[in-house]
Amino acid sequence: MKALCSPIVPIVVLLVAGSDVRAQAPVGTAFTYQGRLNSSGQPYTGSADIQFTLYDAAVGGHIVAGPYASGNVQVKDGLFTTTVDFGAEAFNGEARWLQIGVVTPAGGGDYIPLSPRQAILPTPYALKVPGIDGHSLNAADGDPIDALFVNNDGYVGIGTTSPLYALHVETTSDRAIYGRTQGTLGAYGISDNPNGCGVRGDATSPSGWNAGGVFNCWSSTPGASGVTGTAWAATGRTHGGAFESHSDKGYGVYGRARAPSGFTCGGYFESDSPFGIGVHGTGYWGGSFVSEAPIGGVGTGGSCRGGGEVGVGVYGHSDNTFGGGVMGCGDGPHTDGVVGLTNDGFGVEGIALLDGGIAGYFESREGNTAPALQTLGDALVQGRDWPGAGVESRLLLGDGNHYIKSVAGQGVRIGTYGAADLVRLQEGSGLVGIGRTPTAHKLEVEGNASKTAGSGAWEINSDARIKTDVRTVTHALDTLDRVRLVRFRYTDEYRCEHPVLADREYLNVIAQEFAEVFPDYVQASGEKLPDGSEILQVDPYPLTIYTAAAVQELHEQLKEKDAQIAELSSRLEKLETMMARLAERQDGGER
Repeated sequence: MKALCSPIVPIVVLLVAGSDVRAQAPVGTAFTYQGRLNSSGQPYTGSADIQFTLYDAAVGGHIVAGPYASGNVQVKDGLFTTTVDFGAEAFNGEARWLQIGVVTPAGGGDYIPLSPRQAILPTPYALKVPGIDGHSLNAADGDPIDALFVNNDGYVGIGTTSPLYALHVETTSDRAIYGRTQGTLGAYGISDNPNGCGVRGDATSPSGWNAGGVFNCWSSTPGASGVTGTAWAATGRTHGGAFESHSDKGYGVYGRARAPSGFTCGGYFESDSPFGIGVHGTGYWGGSFVSEAPIGGVGTGGSCRGGGEVGVGVYGHSDNTFGGGVMGCGDGPHTDGVVGLTNDGFGVEGIALLDGGIAGYFESREGNTAPALQTLGDALVQGRDWPGAGVESRLLLGDGNHYIKSVAGQGVRIGTYGAADLVRLQEGSGLVGIGRTPTAHKLEVEGNASKTAGSGAWEINSDARIKTDVRTVTHALDTLDRVRLVRFRYTDEYRCEHPVLADREYLNVIAQEFAEVFPDYVQASGEKLPDGSEILQVDPYPLTIYTAAAVQELHEQLKEKDAQIAELSSRLEKLETMMARLAERQDGGER
């Protein structure tokens, strides 16, 4: 059999429980459906099983409610009437369609779906009547409908029929919620959750000027606040107020003080806990504060007025591996990223609490030729326990293995870790030692010293105008003859104290013997033997001068010898000439 079902009147009508309106019985959710059923093009008469299914689309879509079956429905001349009940929740104001299935005669087999689906049209007396079913309320003039809606969970929606929270308000007007009171609080929010928020505001616009919350206070009474948030939970991460902005240029919290004079604050945050934080910001920039004052503006103002010895005006914290607790950025020419001012203390102070932490870090990026750190005035570096004896104050260089350090009571040291201090500037005396602690001379060197061949020299002032009692060195040969030049080795004990000394043969003089010839060129070195006596040192420079003088003396002697030899040669030549003549005479007389 080919069946076709269509409604006589395209409406859905409530099935009223009684005719006495005074009883004020609640309206049920069942409705009467009247339809016409044809078979093979002719009105059908007989019994039928009819099934109703509610969809959200004319074709395809999803089942909203059903199927609902009406069994053994009597059809006469194609007309029938039956009752259908999908419940009130099936109708929320959105369009609905009926899918009808028929079995004729009743009890005869599977339902045959009829096509097309029938649209459910509104009626003057619909399922949701303001004030009748207790689920929705229209505006006084009927528009908008569902101005107030209550779902089965008791959630109240204002401007929405799908409330997500106990009170859910949606509107396109300037204010979604407006509270005003002659009493204490215009709006009050409490959260008992350990991680909850009493009041939360989100600004979700992806662009434009938006703020998670704007709070104004027009009172001039001290202590009045535009916003006051309190979290009473004794534990957990609670918030007196939590504000968020999802815009790429938005503000979670925006505070502005509009008074043109006086000491005003756009935002004021305070913690009464001895270890609390007035403002705690997280993120790439934990907090951003901007001043647009034409002269002398301050982006961030921090003040600590506690009675304790230690207080912090501004506190920054970062848990990121390479994060920064406080970051300052100067975008304009000759601007400063961070400026610290103080009357009597530190303009900027950094403290490293854990081993491996660095109290301050300055970096000049690649391509920037300016120094990473510059001071106008003195820079002071002190050790942790300064000025205790032996305390080191270090300035590390490069990879940290090279240093310049000051040692309390000893002076300045320059060197590399893993080796002895290479250069030592002794405190008080100003003596400089290379590889050793200087004790007697302006410059003392442990080990060898050299220069590039053919360049430089050790020079001393030797102008005649600065000298008196000038005398020629004489008897140099006799003096040098009194100096004993020796070959020797240093003792094992002395080499242990001076590792630069190799275990080999050396050439020099004996200080005690040298003092007998040149007493002014032997003195104490500052080093001591185990018995406490001082080790003597010599200045071998007199050997150079006396050697030159000895050469001059030898030269004079050579010149005298040369003159004598020349005279003897002349006399010998004359003698040989005379002997030759005598020989000739003797030879002639004999002939």
